[in-house]
Amino acid sequence: MHRAASLPGRFSSATVPRRRRGSRRWRSELGDERGDVAESVLVFPVFFLFMLVSLQMAMWAHAVQVAQNAAASGDQAARAFGGSAALAVTQAEQFIEVAGGTSDLSNVQVSVSYLPGGMSKVEVSGDAESILPWFSAHVSAVRLGPIQQFRSSG
Repeated sequence: MHRAASLPGRFSSATVPRRRRGSRRWRSELGDERGDVAESVLVFPVFFLFMLVSLQMAMWAHAVQVAQNAAASGDQAARAFGGSAALAVTQAEQFIEVAGGTSDLSNVQVSVSYLPGGMSKVEVSGDAESILPWFSAHVSAVRLGPIQQFRSSG
């Protein structure tokens, strides 16, 4: 029997690989498919969370930009010749309504004050819109500038 196994063209049962369902090759292929599913179960939620956080940061940045532009609009009205605090508040609130209304900023507060030395200060604050339940961001913007007025030359 040992002679037959050593003849050319003949193989013993020990040298011929068998394809059985329980073999390591079949198990490794199934393991790869299971690994792909497990990888997807972990990757997709992380990807969607990343997308939601990115969207929330973009919404926060937009709210900051709206607050800054509203403060600039109010400051321009407060510093203009013949301007007033009431006109500055109205201008800032109108800018917020035109720029997106309560979808960008909520709980908006506009305050105008006149400082010594002929300066005006306009502050706009509010809360950025949130899509994430644990995220709340308060945004504010302040603009300072000299009041335009006639002064005697002497």
